[in-house]
Amino acid sequence: MQLLSRLNLRSGSLILFAVSFLLYINTVSNQYALDDEVVVTNAQVEKGFSGLGEIFTSDIFSSYYAQNNAEQQLSGGRYRPLSVATFAIEYAIFGNNPAPRHFINVLLYALLSVLIFYTLAISFRIDMAVSFIIAFLFAIHPIHTEVVANIKSRDEILSLLFIMLTYV
Repeated sequence: MQLLSRLNLRSGSLILFAVSFLLYINTVSNQYALDDEVVVTNAQVEKGFSGLGEIFTSDIFSSYYAQNNAEQQLSGGRYRPLSVATFAIEYAIFGNNPAPRHFINVLLYALLSVLIFYTLAISFRIDMAVSFIIAFLFAIHPIHTEVVANIKSRDEILSLLFIMLTYV
């Protein structure tokens, strides 16, 4: 505990970033998961930059249903254009390669872990050591594996990232 008492914002942030990054960097070599193919490799995304307008004006599954000549099978809308727009931009830059997309998820998760630490310590004025422990537990908790490893789940990472930014 004495080591934690000497912790400052910079060293804590570096440790959290490194731990989060190293914990999930092995996902970069993964291929697409089943859910990824519905959202990440669809006609709107594969238009790259020219598909952005369509992405921002439609349901997340609209392209998938259109490709499969299917009716909307789920009630309610799933309007999550920001994550899908990032997939389209990545497609325009990297093509249909899952590695850069996994890498971006890992980076975003590592940044999120740091932001949680920062928000707790600075915005909520929680003790630096306690803030670090909370953020560290968040970073290493295995329940987050699916969110980081499935490219499609970037919407969840971005959601919490933007929520945390509202407190800064």
